[in-house]
Amino acid sequence: MGTVDAHVAAPAGTLVITVYRCAMAGFSVGQTDCWEIGWRALGQAVPHGEEGPLFGEFYGFVRALLAVTQNPLSCRPAGCRSICNDEALALSMIGAAQVADTVGLLAAAAELLGVDELGDALRATQSLATALAKRGLFIRAPAQNGPRGNLRQQRRLH
Repeated sequence: MGTVDAHVAAPAGTLVITVYRCAMAGFSVGQTDCWEIGWRALGQAVPHGEEGPLFGEFYGFVRALLAVTQNPLSCRPAGCRSICNDEALALSMIGAAQVADTVGLLAAAAELLGVDELGDALRATQSLATALAKRGLFIRAPAQNGPRGNLRQQRRLH
């Protein structure tokens, strides 16, 4: 897929976090009206008619994460400018999947989910990463120091 410029990665990362938060809010606390916010955010970023299938990918990704995680996943409100540790790890999973970084994907997934059986979550991650890439929405996985790196540090969206 090649390299991605920072000016492309930052807006895509912000969009992905916003829609991820909306999907999480719908599942974890029952705020399904947040799904509409996520849908509209996608509608502004992708060609008409693609927001539904792409939101479906987010839906599947979040559902797969929640199905296998051993601990509750945290996320911040959709408009928050900073991201929490769990959001940074989810973003790392997607970014690593987009550039076929299996080691990075597995490290982020294992830390986020705290489980050894990652099959469904990894398939959903790859599916979402591919759907985003097809629409020109790329994310760079955060830099890592060693196998687990600084994935749990707070990150700010630009």
